[in-house]
Amino acid sequence: MKSPKSLTYGWRQHSVRFASALCLAWEWYGVPSCWQRGFDAATANWSASLLWLGLAAGCVVVPKWSDTVKSRKVPIIACTIVQAAALALLLYLPNLGVIVAMLLCFAFGAGNAAHMLAFSTAADTVAPNRIGTSAAIVNGIMFIVGGIMISRPGVRIGFGLEAGIEPKTLELAQYAAWPLMLAIVVALAIAFVMRETYPRNVAR
Repeated sequence: MKSPKSLTYGWRQHSVRFASALCLAWEWYGVPSCWQRGFDAATANWSASLLWLGLAAGCVVVPKWSDTVKSRKVPIIACTIVQAAALALLLYLPNLGVIVAMLLCFAFGAGNAAHMLAFSTAADTVAPNRIGTSAAIVNGIMFIVGGIMISRPGVRIGFGLEAGIEPKTLELAQYAAWPLMLAIVVALAIAFVMRETYPRNVAR
């Protein structure tokens, strides 16, 4: 059995990534921020849907990739970088077109599929009779962190308006998204220091 630190790093890393995805898809970027880009309601809703479609597509690819390269860490790092780049471009790329925005939403969702490896990482680090319990703990922590973070962009929008930032502007969206960018950066840092947990005695 691997060190408990591996499990601790794993749930922390995946929790902040999953929480960021919840913020984007349910509460924040998919609809309000797209409006601030000047997109209509239908486009904004499609963008939110593509976050989930990307996640579904990524879930088909990422676990298989992890088994092919015999690594949890490599796919996690790569997917977190994809998420960070997609979010940064969504927020800071000037004159973002509708198609590009949708593709970036899809890419962010696909990158978020690596959070499913949290369950694999947990299973790698505990005894077989505790795999179900470890999955339940990881899942619960993800939703606790998600529940906390999902309110942050909205709270910061209020702070931004009080500070004099114009409503319905990209500047306000960038201000509100600061916790999300921070979460992704923290997730990436954790991914680099977490230990590899893939079982070395499993045949390819």
